[in-house]
Amino acid sequence: AGLSHDALGYTRDLGSRGTIGISLVTLGLSGIDSDRDVVPQFVLDAGTFDPNDTETSGSYDYRDLALGFTWARHVSDHLDLGVTGKMVKQSIDGVSATAWAMDVGAIYRIDYNNTRIGARINNLGSDLTFYDIAAPLPLIFSLGASMDVYDNDAGMKVSLMADATKPQDAEQLVYTGVEVQVMDMLQIRTGYKVN
Repeated sequence: AGLSHDALGYTRDLGSRGTIGISLVTLGLSGIDSDRDVVPQFVLDAGTFDPNDTETSGSYDYRDLALGFTWARHVSDHLDLGVTGKMVKQSIDGVSATAWAMDVGAIYRIDYNNTRIGARINNLGSDLTFYDIAAPLPLIFSLGASMDVYDNDAGMKVSLMADATKPQDAEQLVYTGVEVQVMDMLQIRTGYKVN
């Protein structure tokens, strides 16, 4: 489809002070065909677009960029917490907007068959604003769990997982999965997505 997608990440364990990380993710597309004869009036009123500019007629580019800084910590034998602060920048046809957001997550472990329950909220923050029109970042809330239903000394293990995700502007999504580990060497996974 002509999309370019790049991701780069680095983490560092600081022992009892937790783990820090930095990440960079980009998504873009160049040479998108456009009809410059149909330009909304509010764009023309903003004075940042010249419909007679022949260098910009015919096509435009789009780019998303997110730069994140993360800190996570093993709080207790049962609880891990993490937070990411990020800057999100979107550029469309030479006009850009920036938003600031954070992601927060937690994992809680139960002393029964290695059961883990996790929750996260993504993109809690400001809006991207183009031409005085604000567009919210896609706020997402997820709740998930996993459990080892079978585990023996020979390295055979069966784990079940489920994740319910609710984007603010879309239908509820439910993901389920099974992982089978054989002889501590091979993991086979399958899953199913609802909605």
